[in-house]
Amino acid sequence: MEKFILFKTKHGNTYYYNVPMQRLMYLHPIEASLAENLTNPKEISFDKLSSLFGKHYNEDEINGCVLHYSLLYKKGYFQSDTYRISNYRDAISASDVQNSLANCPVLVIETTERCNLECRYCIYGKNYASFSTRSNVEISQKMAIAMVDYMIERWNSSENQSPLDTKYIGFYGGEPLLNFKLIKEVVLYLETKKHNLTYNIQHSITTNGLLLPKYIDFLVEHNFQVLISLDGGKEDNAARVFPNGEESFPKLINNIKSVKKKYPSFFKNNVSFNAVYNHYSNYSRLDSFFRTYSYKYKLSELNPQVDSGSDNYFYKSLESTLPKSSYEKFVFNDYNREVFDSYICDIHNSFLDFTSPNKGDILLTGTCMPFSRKIFITAQGLLLPCETIPHMHALGKVTQKGEINIDFNRCAEYYSVYYQRLAKSCMECYSIRNCRMCFFLNMKEDTKRCPQFMTRVSFVNYLRKNIEYYEDHNTELSSDANSENLKY
Repeated sequence: MEKFILFKTKHGNTYYYNVPMQRLMYLHPIEASLAENLTNPKEISFDKLSSLFGKHYNEDEINGCVLHYSLLYKKGYFQSDTYRISNYRDAISASDVQNSLANCPVLVIETTERCNLECRYCIYGKNYASFSTRSNVEISQKMAIAMVDYMIERWNSSENQSPLDTKYIGFYGGEPLLNFKLIKEVVLYLETKKHNLTYNIQHSITTNGLLLPKYIDFLVEHNFQVLISLDGGKEDNAARVFPNGEESFPKLINNIKSVKKKYPSFFKNNVSFNAVYNHYSNYSRLDSFFRTYSYKYKLSELNPQVDSGSDNYFYKSLESTLPKSSYEKFVFNDYNREVFDSYICDIHNSFLDFTSPNKGDILLTGTCMPFSRKIFITAQGLLLPCETIPHMHALGKVTQKGEINIDFNRCAEYYSVYYQRLAKSCMECYSIRNCRMCFFLNMKEDTKRCPQFMTRVSFVNYLRKNIEYYEDHNTELSSDANSENLKY
């Protein structure tokens, strides 16, 4: 693996990417000319630079660029030798898992497996046998309260070093409002615990919206964050149907309008939407729908890893099916601009940021440390790192008696097997530090190389494509990059 990469965009701008630090920097044209030739600072000719750039830059600007380049050169940033990643982790420990759980910011409770819709692409349908078959199971009050108490105990422990002053408890399904009684019991139970807590509790719910008018008063009273599943207008929402095949859109849109009319401020601040991109989707149409009504939304894809022999008719890849302009709009619009921020943000930093210590050890793949982001309890009591992971990967169990069983050693060993299997290919991947691939969602059990492995060529193309979008649509970026790189 090369230690650094230089590349140009279609606008003629040159960027430097440091592989060990995984940081990106705009290079002034003078610096770019020196870097392209790996010029030793001792060999720099001011007369030659003046003849090449004197018409556009004064002596102070040329000297500033030379000093900038020289400092980076002495730090080894333009050495042409190869680089092998050594500061990686291919295993985790039981204490890692315990610490993650104590600092976990989110508990999600599946109130019921029941649902009043039968969406044609549902992960609990025929295409995803790795998820448990749905039944009429509801989580018991005893199990839910036991899980709440268990998390409060950890949040109150000395192991919790999180600076966050809010913990989140969410409700999921099925359709969670079909077991509203349980939601109410948990919320009111937490009210009695407030005096023992040094942090706030924020409630949230993911719902199909069909029962919202019935329970909206309670949700407003307790300041819930509400995420409504809606794929767009009538045509785009066609996969979300009742068990008899009837479309749900007419009823849902009336419910949404009713809630917005009754609680306009709550709707503006607390309600958002999740749209699933599928066979019926037209991006321009659905985006226009949400923007017309000023609905905040995020767009997500279906899990492409359907079971062998299953019909994947409803899966539709955003990148492969959208025109380039529409896909760019999706990636970089106000609600979804996260794909590239981990790289692009460093352009705004002074070059002195490159002299700071290297980032810490790399945990391979984009898989979260178990429970570092959330813990999910299913209606049957299974414990998972999140609601999107197949139930075969459960890391613990809550019994009907309310006993919490998590074997932290087993959790660590289970994850470490996956890390070690992928270690070799990960260390050859140019996107190792910013990988977003979860091995529970995007890879099969025998996978030894993730489907988004990036060679030097594919990674440069990825960087260039995203930088060019910013150059086309964000003039502030270019001015910030130019000015910041001359600060020393």
